[in-house]
Amino acid sequence: MHDEALLDLLTASRIYNERKQLSGMLLYVKPNKASGVPAGRFIQVLEGEEHEVMAVYETIKHDSRHQQVTLLHQGPVYVRSFAGWAMGFKSLLEDEYLQIPGYIKLDEQFIQSKSMLSVGVAFNFLKSFYTIRA
Repeated sequence: MHDEALLDLLTASRIYNERKQLSGMLLYVKPNKASGVPAGRFIQVLEGEEHEVMAVYETIKHDSRHQQVTLLHQGPVYVRSFAGWAMGFKSLLEDEYLQIPGYIKLDEQFIQSKSMLSVGVAFNFLKSFYTIRA
């Protein structure tokens, strides 16, 4: 996904999320040409009323730009972790991403695992970006 398309996506998401009182974080890892991976990977947390969050998830799931959309965890949130962020965002090149301590390898094994340990690690990793205001 090109930077301009990412910016358009982020702008539209923030407007929608503010209107629907959703909050969250979106991380995009851009592939390096040398890696041979044709497309980047997203990982996202959304918080809000369940029906609103699930409506966004269904839209994402049926968007032809996305492949292998996987719901890692769904459940009640008593205190939002990303309050005040209609949509926090960070975009990194794969090489930059791999240098972050505690990075998560967003590969097939991670996507298929869905274990609570993986979910917790992914959530805490995304939460680490919360200190960097987008």
